Amino acid sequence: MSQSNPNQRIAKPLLVSKRPQRIGSATTAAVVDNNTQSDNNNNTDTARFPKSRIEIPSLLEGLNVPEILQGKAVPSIETPWKVDDAILRPIPQFYPPLDPNCSTHVVDSTPSVVAARIAKCLQKRSISVEYDDEMNTANCMTCDRVHFVVHLYRGDAHPYPPQHEHDMETPPDLSHSVIVECLRTRGNPMTFHEHCRAILNTATGMCDGSDQRPCIQTTVSEFARLKRKTSNECILERPAKRRANSTQTALLSVERSLSLLQKDRLGAQRLGMESVVMLTDERCSGIETAVFCALAIVGAPVTADLPENYNNESLLNLHDWIMSLIQERVTPTEIVEDVNIGGKGTQDDGLPPGSLKSDYYNDKSEGATGPQGSLNAPAIVTKSDYISHEDAHHGGIIRSLALRAFANALSILSREQSKLLKSILVMQSPQLVAKPILTALAEDLSGSLRPPTAVTGTRLASQHEAALAAICIGVLADHSDVARRSLAKSKQLSVVDTLEKARDLSRHDVLSKEAGRALQSVLSS
Repeated sequence: MSQSNPNQRIAKPLLVSKRPQRIGSATTAAVVDNNTQSDNNNNTDTARFPKSRIEIPSLLEGLNVPEILQGKAVPSIETPWKVDDAILRPIPQFYPPLDPNCSTHVVDSTPSVVAARIAKCLQKRSISVEYDDEMNTANCMTCDRVHFVVHLYRGDAHPYPPQHEHDMETPPDLSHSVIVECLRTRGNPMTFHEHCRAILNTATGMCDGSDQRPCIQTTVSEFARLKRKTSNECILERPAKRRANSTQTALLSVERSLSLLQKDRLGAQRLGMESVVMLTDERCSGIETAVFCALAIVGAPVTADLPENYNNESLLNLHDWIMSLIQERVTPTEIVEDVNIGGKGTQDDGLPPGSLKSDYYNDKSEGATGPQGSLNAPAIVTKSDYISHEDAHHGGIIRSLALRAFANALSILSREQSKLLKSILVMQSPQLVAKPILTALAEDLSGSLRPPTAVTGTRLASQHEAALAAICIGVLADHSDVARRSLAKSKQLSVVDTLEKARDLSRHDVLSKEAGRALQSVLSS
């Protein structure tokens, strides 16, 4: 039995094979297995990359990538995001390291193809976006006002040097690759990462960008909740049991939501408004509770099953909150009544002491903010005229949720209690088809072409609020002849022209569909 020499060195196993220099050489056999040796003499890519890499279909099959990058052969792609394949800036110097959870490399597609994929993904997900073709960025905003930016960069020719002796002789050349990065600037991190994951997968060609989540897995403010229940959802749903005290339970939920709205803390107000939206969603609260809360929002609460001595003040207060946010863009606690426009401000008025109240008046008909000095303005001053940037952002979120609750209420009543809704708009709540509310909805429609950067930190309506306003206008036009005539014939509101532009020019899928439906309802005789 032979003894091993202790001084003999044992060869280390070759973990990473060296990159072959020439097809047919001795190093080629170390890279390719026995199943792919017959194809090495005909295809150089088979020797350099694994077989699984070659089987993935590429969207650039038949195109010469180097020529495209040099501007010699640029494919024509119809997309709102115009990116020049020959001019794509690299990552700036001293740029922070990329987060691997929010960035990716695309090596088999040109920048224009990647930009077209991302633009299609944002459109399918109904995300408001503004493109910057010079900087190759996209400023995005979701329905719950989460702001993030999508950057496109050119890959580096030598991204990293070899770190080990067994690494490849030369690092890969990634100068033809595209780096996609998503950066959140404001809003819910969970919502951002949900959309970020879809954008990165779409950029690499792994999916088409559509939202495949069930409605029950989405938040109450997302547009997937606007869809009616499918037959499969109705079959899988457990049969609802009629509770003896269902009306009292719904009333208790409304009172709790209203108590949160009346607090002075921003988080409590947002939680209260989200609770109201959930109460009007039949998937969350059930059909009975949703109808009960919807009737309270439109100003016709049901008091049949309530105690005899019960005062329905809380239900009417909820209606006042919703209408104040939609019409005046402020909450009832922000309105300062009985103000003399030419007088001096005091702490009791909620204005800075010694300041002219006319300097802090906000002319809402023009949609401007800041000092106006208008002597013909109505005698109402709001605290929102001089609130901070963060408070204005909060006010925009609260108003968006209020508009969503109003749209949910009208939608569920039109499906479940259509005849009752027609009588309510005529008898109990004719103010819903009056000029102030129609004017406010028409102003929200003007946000159909408003970029996200103009909405940041304000209470202005974005494309998301324009879609909700289109839903409200369509339901009101279907169930009220007064509203339909006012919307169709009023030249001051110009609802028809705005709906046509939103339907034809908007890159927001939900807005385009709802604008088309609302236009059909307004023009119907």
